[in-house]
Amino acid sequence: MGDSKLQNFEELRNRGLDVDAALRFTGGEDKYVIGLTRFYNAYEKNSNRIKKSFADKNYEDYTIIMHTLKSNARMIGDNELGNLAEKLQYAGEDREIETIEAETDNFLSMYKNLVDFIKPFTSDDEKELSKDACIKLANELKESLDDYDYDESIILLNKMSKYHFSTSHRVIYNDIRDYVEKFMYDEALEMTEQLVESIS
Repeated sequence: MGDSKLQNFEELRNRGLDVDAALRFTGGEDKYVIGLTRFYNAYEKNSNRIKKSFADKNYEDYTIIMHTLKSNARMIGDNELGNLAEKLQYAGEDREIETIEAETDNFLSMYKNLVDFIKPFTSDDEKELSKDACIKLANELKESLDDYDYDESIILLNKMSKYHFSTSHRVIYNDIRDYVEKFMYDEALEMTEQLVESIS
């Protein structure tokens, strides 16, 4: 993360974020950037969950996600979004359907505007890898394993670690790493082919 991101927190303050409280909560500038990045990364999953629970009238799940976002928004200093999430959390708990129907679209709009705004302050080091990027790296890994290139294989595995593997895929990934570290390239190659096939 560049120093420019740290120096430009004034832009976040100007937007209304309580950066000083967020820095105290997260423990410093570097950790605040990590917090912003994780908040950004979670947007797609969380917004889809809100839309689904709202459409399905699953107010239990709706309440849970609003409870999470209440804390997470306040953690990065957006008390306005956090307060609205709290309002909707309580509306979900009390089944105040009119409030939920009146405010959910507004919440989603505010949420999207926030993540778009904080994107320049996020860190590439913390961003999750897309599935396509992970498959591309895995195919490169197969080539390096064919060449018995230990150093390149470890570099590629480190890059792949940023992918959000399912539990079963994480087991395969760990097996590949173990095989590489033991110089068992054929076994690692076989497991890498299995990984590519299963996540494609």
